[in-house]
Amino acid sequence: MEIRINHITLHNFKGVRGDRTVTFNGRNATIEGDNGTGKSTIFDAFTWLLFGKDHQGRDWTNFNIKPIDPATKETIHGLDGHWVEAELTIDGGKKTLRRVVSEDWVKPKGETERVLKGHTQQFFIDGVDCGTKKNYDLAIHQWIDEDVFKIVTNPLFFIDDSFTPWQQRRKILLSSVGYNAEAVAKDFADLLKEINGTPLEQFRKQLAAAKKAQREDVEKATANIDAWNAALPQEQDTAAIIADIKRLEGELAPKIDELNAKIAKADKSIEDIAAAAKDRRDEIASKNAQILDLKKKMEEYIAEGLKSQTTAKSDRIRAISEASTKYETAKAELKSLEVRERNLQTNLESLNVARGDEAARLTELGKKYSAERDAAFTPDVETVCPHCGRPYPEDVIEAKGEQLRAEWQTARLNAMREIQSRVPGIRAEINTLDQSITATEQRIRETQDAIKSKLAEIDILDDQLRAAMAAPEIDTREAELRLRKSDGYIELSDRADALEREINDISNNIASPAELTADRQRYLSEIYRLREEHEKAVRPYNDKLAVDNERKRILGMIADEEGRRALLTDELARLERLEVRTLQYIKASVDACEDAINAAFRETRWKMFDTTLDGGIVEMCEATTLDGVPYRSMNDAMRTICGLDVIRVLSEANSVQAPIFIDNAEGVTRRDFGTGAQIIRLVVKEGAELTVNQE
Repeated sequence: MEIRINHITLHNFKGVRGDRTVTFNGRNATIEGDNGTGKSTIFDAFTWLLFGKDHQGRDWTNFNIKPIDPATKETIHGLDGHWVEAELTIDGGKKTLRRVVSEDWVKPKGETERVLKGHTQQFFIDGVDCGTKKNYDLAIHQWIDEDVFKIVTNPLFFIDDSFTPWQQRRKILLSSVGYNAEAVAKDFADLLKEINGTPLEQFRKQLAAAKKAQREDVEKATANIDAWNAALPQEQDTAAIIADIKRLEGELAPKIDELNAKIAKADKSIEDIAAAAKDRRDEIASKNAQILDLKKKMEEYIAEGLKSQTTAKSDRIRAISEASTKYETAKAELKSLEVRERNLQTNLESLNVARGDEAARLTELGKKYSAERDAAFTPDVETVCPHCGRPYPEDVIEAKGEQLRAEWQTARLNAMREIQSRVPGIRAEINTLDQSITATEQRIRETQDAIKSKLAEIDILDDQLRAAMAAPEIDTREAELRLRKSDGYIELSDRADALEREINDISNNIASPAELTADRQRYLSEIYRLREEHEKAVRPYNDKLAVDNERKRILGMIADEEGRRALLTDELARLERLEVRTLQYIKASVDACEDAINAAFRETRWKMFDTTLDGGIVEMCEATTLDGVPYRSMNDAMRTICGLDVIRVLSEANSVQAPIFIDNAEGVTRRDFGTGAQIIRLVVKEGAELTVNQE
């Protein structure tokens, strides 16, 4: 793809007010002029036309494309649009492009002055409106990629860090020139196996992260070991401590054994007393059972003697209860019947009132019907015209009278039919009410008969209740006193009293183990006291043993942590070796890259890595001159020459040529740069107006 500029026109663009056309005719050219005359503006116009950005890559909304008023230093608004148009030769064919920005002014409702609402854009190819920016950009992209365009039109864009980072620069060089990676891979088969297809940058990040984590773990392990060593108790004579504890235990044991023997002796005596007491308690339980049996017989004796009187008393109470229940039930039923009769009487009254109302309505309708039937026609016919005052002819008066009679007769018949239509409904309602009245009166009579029957029943039940209550009451108290004084009852009572006295005698002779229990408790208290004194005496020795155990525990933790630290250190060393190996691989790859890349350049060499003071390898991608002067130390002319060398190589790699703008070209004396692209030199010439010289 080859692009050349034939001519370009700027309209109200940056420093240009009105139109300015610059003609190149597809040839190399030199644009001369003093600072501020608009040399760079032409470069900005070309890049803005294609991509909407200036030659430094800034979007047009971030740089001002509008002219500035020299007097006020303010942007000039209200012009007839801002546009750039260029005729290009693209692979031998001509294309005309135009990009237009117009201000959108509106007058808000209620305001008198217009305000700037925003901007609109238009895009044209060969005079045809593309419709949208997307369509325009798509057409441009078919000719040249924006990133490639920046590189092949500006000598400094690729080699200057302010435009292209070194990582991107190296990536482009490797993809454009390439190198033989297989030769390097043979010497680093072990490393590539470790990498296992992971991208090298990602592998290095993973390696750095693993090294950092491993180093932190080593530092943490070292800190733990130092802390535990600082907290490590001093070593003690454990054997002497254990001997002292055993000595104290030997002094305690005989005393405890002696007290335990006394406790065992007391326990034996308590058991003997408890066994004897159990026999006596069993005997007491037997006698208590005999007493209960005698008392049961005494109650049965009384019950048998009062059996006939008790039965008669129960019969009287039951007869009174049954008669009273029947009497109260009959009274409740009577009350329910009386309530029912009152409700029926009320309902009957309501039915009679309703029937009287319906009968009155029927009578009223009969009167209305008779009145309509017996009514006579009384004609009221006009005989004089109300307008002219002349009398109507007789035949007219007669016709009017007949018409009025017909209308009156129709209305009379309709009224009579309407009255007749209402009569059947009223009679049906009266018939229904009569049936309800008859039924209600029958229910009232039935209820009144039931009330009379219930009143008779209540009188009978009242007589029965009075008869039951009139039966004489039976008093069993005197009979019970006579039975308690009888010989049979007294014999049973005396036998029970004798057994209770025997129980009292046995209870008084049961021995108590209280004294032995007190002795036993005293022996236990002595044992507790001796053990407390022993624990108090042994506690310092146990504390020393605890310190010794803590020392052993900490020593074990230190040993485990030192073992873990050794493993961590070994792994850290392995990672560091792997990192060195990776850097060596990068260096070898970069050496191969440098050789392959530098072979493609005539004026430029590339430094792809550097070494640090500690021997480490640092990746980079910096242009140098043939004799090794780095880009940062080059003069402006040498930077431009190296940049043009880069454009030559990358243009060939991408099969594209586009106009190259060389800014500050007055310092570059060389004219042949080994590229077939159109070259436009921007030369500062003090005091000169802007001129274009074709070559």
